[in-house]
Amino acid sequence: MSVVETGDGAVVTGRWTKVRVERVADLGLPWDGDRPKLPEGVSPAEAPQAAIERLAGADRFAEAVTLLAFALPKREAVWWACLASRFDLDEETPPAVLACLEAAEAWVYKPVEERRQACYRAVDATRPHSPAALTALAAAWSGGSLVPPEAADTVPAVPPEESLTARTVANAIVLAAVTRDPAGAPDRFRRFLAQGRNIAEGGTGAMEGSAPGAKP
Repeated sequence: MSVVETGDGAVVTGRWTKVRVERVADLGLPWDGDRPKLPEGVSPAEAPQAAIERLAGADRFAEAVTLLAFALPKREAVWWACLASRFDLDEETPPAVLACLEAAEAWVYKPVEERRQACYRAVDATRPHSPAALTALAAAWSGGSLVPPEAADTVPAVPPEESLTARTVANAIVLAAVTRDPAGAPDRFRRFLAQGRNIAEGGTGAMEGSAPGAKP
């Protein structure tokens, strides 16, 4: 175990073996002029784990979620969004929204081109305003082309911008935390961040009430 100083006290966490960079500056965040666009008070030279834990400890949850979405590899990040999206489901969830989540989960289990394109098709059948639909988009934008699968062969491929998956994962998780019960958002954020930490450590992120813990 390692101890990370958060500014609000020491937090004991496992080693984040899935995070491959040593500095926040190297996470691939969008740029603001000549430097990465960072949360206030976060140094480009800071270790991602330390920055995320400090933000979470200060209840700056959306910023912590965003940094962790960029810190995780795309497949693990989409799995994290799958867990948050599944926690957001209820008995009134439309079948088309559930299909988005199932398509994203299928891509995580086997991230091949056919399943990436299936995520596009799932989102096309519903409005992309739910955590599940955003999660499917995050998988669809993980590689390949932004051009829909049904487009004519003469349409040139358009590779997705590298940060699209991370940005969309962060949006999905924030939406899953705040939409249904704004007053309960802090508890949801803490739950989702606990799952994200576990995934960063190499775990499945599974918790009570989440999807089955098939390791991505």
